Amino acid sequence: MNNLIEKRGVLGERVMLMIPFNVVMTAKISGTFDHTMLRPALNKLKVRHSLLSVRLLIDEDNTAWYTSENVPDFTVEIIERDSDVQWQNIVKRELKSDFDLTRGPLIRFAVVQGVKQSELVVCCHHMISDGISLTWLIQDILTCIAYPEKEVEILPEPPLINSETVQSPPRINAAARGVMKLINNSWRKKNIQLTLEDRKSLYNRFWEEKNICGITSFELSCKETAALVLKTREEGVTVNSALWTAFLAAQDAVQDSGELFRSRSGMAVSTRDKMVLKAGKALGFFASSLKATLKYDSKKTFWDMTRKFQKIIKKEMKRTNPFQMILTELIDPGLFDSLYFEKYKLINNNLSRKFLQKMAWDSINFGYAITNVGAVPVDSSYGEMKLDSVYGPVIYSDVNEKTIGVVTVSEKITFTVSYNENHLSKETIGSLKEKFIYFLKKGISES
Repeated sequence: MNNLIEKRGVLGERVMLMIPFNVVMTAKISGTFDHTMLRPALNKLKVRHSLLSVRLLIDEDNTAWYTSENVPDFTVEIIERDSDVQWQNIVKRELKSDFDLTRGPLIRFAVVQGVKQSELVVCCHHMISDGISLTWLIQDILTCIAYPEKEVEILPEPPLINSETVQSPPRINAAARGVMKLINNSWRKKNIQLTLEDRKSLYNRFWEEKNICGITSFELSCKETAALVLKTREEGVTVNSALWTAFLAAQDAVQDSGELFRSRSGMAVSTRDKMVLKAGKALGFFASSLKATLKYDSKKTFWDMTRKFQKIIKKEMKRTNPFQMILTELIDPGLFDSLYFEKYKLINNNLSRKFLQKMAWDSINFGYAITNVGAVPVDSSYGEMKLDSVYGPVIYSDVNEKTIGVVTVSEKITFTVSYNENHLSKETIGSLKEKFIYFLKKGISES
């Protein structure tokens, strides 16, 4: 039995097609990691995850599809390990490296191979995966390497995201549909054709002109992580709310709070449990986001501010439909494709400019955005290997001043911050990191 895709629609995630938007997760592994077993493991996992080995088809009407037909083998790079932070340079390189979407696959792998410590770096196009997906995939890979004789369970094909498959689809009235029809007709009359070949020019412009990605990472020890979890329970708040508060407190202490965008924060939200057919452990893009306006008051206690922010976050989660991406199906995909071409001055179109502003993609819009994958219940031991920690999801976005990936694996919380070195200095990022840890530990120790 196989799990191959003959033809599967690219729906709401199509909005990310032209954006330079890779996502990377890194697993730190101690013990003997046999990299020669990686490729056989991936070939085994093709039947478990249908999107693991796909490419894109683009129809004449610009509709996009996934297919598993004629997809080449995975790219697996082996790099000799020379330092504990070497993997960060690999991650930065992977964020900048494009995928050949019509050739596939839309995922690749690098192993930073050491004698007692190695890192597995997984990079994919965001259209096919999110941070939780990649964390589950890492467990699957390590399991296949450690136990090659074990059969792979085939997962159902990940559910499509449309108005029939989600629990609470967004609604749009007939008048709005009529307006979108007029906008689409106006766009099509302009006959602007943007191809995947043009996309290469966009990637070059994006990375050469304004964006130099910096990365820093750090972690809480198992003891500190346990203390944070215990303290948040005592205070009646979530770990996520405490992290938001600590980052905001650090930002307020280190940076100029007069910048309006620094009062705006973004948060990734999983939609896996909001589908009619649950996504489970499938590889796929099951994420949304919400926005919140938060201002830190240093006169109040850390936990009072955390409780306040948690109320604001909960209110925003109730107010925001996590499946707004479904509405993008009403918009001509070529119009969405054009937005970053307009932003980086590769086209000059007023309609594209208006949509760019409407999406708030035209400038830095958030002081920070957090993608907290949460505590993922993956195994810690795999034969002679031990999964020490996972870093990510690492995403570089030019609308976030700082993007923070958070994940808890093997009872340890890790943080990976990406930022634009043209906008923020390494010294500023270092100060933010120190202040964040200070506020978090101070909160934990409060009686």
